[in-house]
Amino acid sequence: MDQQQRLQLATLAENRQLKGPIQRISSLLESSSSTQKRQAAKKMTTCQIEEIPRVLKSS
Repeated sequence: MDQQQRLQLATLAENRQLKGPIQRISSLLESSSSTQKRQAAKKMTTCQIEEIPRVLKSS
């Protein structure tokens, strides 16, 4: 086995070791993004609801 093949095998082994942790981090980021979107939507809805009395008053 030559040096190039050993490097390729070492790289392949390292990539396999990193795959699991990367997937977990990716999953956490997706979850965080979803939470932030829900919070932003909730905040927008709350602001809109709070505006209703003011809009009705000015009508």
